[in-house]
Amino acid sequence: MRADNTIDLELLKLMYAAGCRSVAMGVESGNQEVCREIVRKDIKLAKVKEIVKWCRGLGIYIRCFFSYSYPQETYA
Repeated sequence: MRADNTIDLELLKLMYAAGCRSVAMGVESGNQEVCREIVRKDIKLAKVKEIVKWCRGLGIYIRCFFSYSYPQETYA
């Protein structure tokens, strides 16, 4: 699943009703600038947080995948 505007609460509700109990999402980085300028994916971290909240509320297990050590990233 991509953390973009194709995912909304209504779609997640339909997925749950259809039997979906687990999803995975590639977030790539916890740094918005790295997502935009280095990874070059239209990932909005605020949207990621929203999707995680929705999934938890519906009882859908969500796993997020991150890469690290991109240029400009720090431990923080």
